Amino acid sequence: MAVYVDSLEQTERTRVWPFDDRCRLLADSERELEEMATKLGLERKWRSDERSAGKWMVGLLVHYPITGGKRAAAVRMGAREITTEQAELMRKGAGAKTGESDGCLFGGGGRML
Repeated sequence: MAVYVDSLEQTERTRVWPFDDRCRLLADSERELEEMATKLGLERKWRSDERSAGKWMVGLLVHYPITGGKRAAAVRMGAREITTEQAELMRKGAGAKTGESDGCLFGGGGRML
């Protein structure tokens, strides 16, 4: 089991995201995701999942959006760096399931290496 950060992207600042860059903090399990989020000082309300989307979305990639600075800190704490394409494969793996939980946020498709 592992925690991941995908590729850092440059973004335009908005009222909702007032930063210049963004990536996703992901994990193979909710426990691992929340442990890393806590270490990084992230608030649970910032988590992006089916509840924050306002409806059930099978295959939604549960994650925290984070800045480049938080990404670097996560890597120092052991997060594995993956590409955005690998993160998309993880999301597709989650969509292959019917929503039943097997303990993996990505429906068993989360294991990358």
